[in-house]
Amino acid sequence: TSGERRDPAPFRPALATGVRTAALPLWTTLGVHEDGAFAEAPDIRGPAYVRCAAGRAFRAARFSSSCRAGALGWSGPWRRTAEAGLQRFLAGYLRSDGAVRNALNPDGTVLDDTAVLYEQAFALLALATAHAAGVRPDLCERHAGILLDRLVAERPPAGGWREKRGSPVPGQRQHAPVRGRAGVGGPGC
Repeated sequence: TSGERRDPAPFRPALATGVRTAALPLWTTLGVHEDGAFAEAPDIRGPAYVRCAAGRAFRAARFSSSCRAGALGWSGPWRRTAEAGLQRFLAGYLRSDGAVRNALNPDGTVLDDTAVLYEQAFALLALATAHAAGVRPDLCERHAGILLDRLVAERPPAGGWREKRGSPVPGQRQHAPVRGRAGVGGPGC
């Protein structure tokens, strides 16, 4: 039946093999530019892929995924990809007040300078993952500390945090992923 739950155990070996032999090699070669920026839609035919505007969480998840791959024993270029991604993330997405901006244009200019709470959480998770993998722990500690201090300073007296994107219900997150503008990126970017 359509609502039937399947045991995932039989699929784990095939999934792990696919990640190690196809997904990670693709994303750590054709999926990353030399400047550390990640391609949103790499093309297995070659490096002629589209640079798309993308939210920060996507970027943080990408270098964080490389860190996890290394921690799990993958022998591919995870460290190079993670270090370049971390540097690019900090250089492009970090605002002067320590917050993480929401999105950049494909050329690296700011598309959305908003500090979305949800995105800040992804930044902290990615910094913690990179730190645990030994990828520039000095930078990870410094920037995570600044970001945490900023979040604590903004915390309402009653506790918790509230998204600043006009959420009508306290605690309800409205997430509007940033997509490529007309003429920038392509379908699905």
